[in-house]
Amino acid sequence: MNRPTVAIIYGLAEGPWCSTAFRAAVQRAGFDIVGDAANADYAVVHSGGHLLLPNNHYKAVLLVAPSCGNKYSHIVRDHITKLRRDNQLARKHHFAMRWWGGLVKNAWYSTNLRRAAQLYKLSRLPAGQTLPLCNADKSLVLICQDDPWSSGITAANAPQYAYATYQGGHDDIWYRPEPFAVLLRQLAGGRL
Repeated sequence: MNRPTVAIIYGLAEGPWCSTAFRAAVQRAGFDIVGDAANADYAVVHSGGHLLLPNNHYKAVLLVAPSCGNKYSHIVRDHITKLRRDNQLARKHHFAMRWWGGLVKNAWYSTNLRRAAQLYKLSRLPAGQTLPLCNADKSLVLICQDDPWSSGITAANAPQYAYATYQGGHDDIWYRPEPFAVLLRQLAGGRL
């Protein structure tokens, strides 16, 4: 029997190098990872990746910390706030070294000109109005409470979605991936 497939759509300054632990957790949860989102049963979309979500039909889409919830968004100030909060969470949960390694990976991915264009596009769209229209049977927006970019999202932004909150930081999907893999399994199993 074929395992269900998942595509990961990365946000700004992210890519496969950032998601090693998450991909392993998703595979342990019973999914196969595919590189082409057009061939996936499910999509996991992180951060600014919501701007790149293809209009394919999915069984479910999990949007984790989409970067569109702060109506008073200022990209530089919010990024500094995010880094400060992430650093505090990393020390609290004892993954500070992985977090510093993640910063190096983010710096590497930020040299991608496509991502620079995405950053510009994200900064020009009205905040709170940038959630994609998902062509999916189920769509769940996961709002991270300690995230300056997604913590302001409400059901008024896009009432067609289900919403849940996560007590953690913007990039926890990469550093503490197990709860996200479990959430994906529950979404796929119809328990959400």
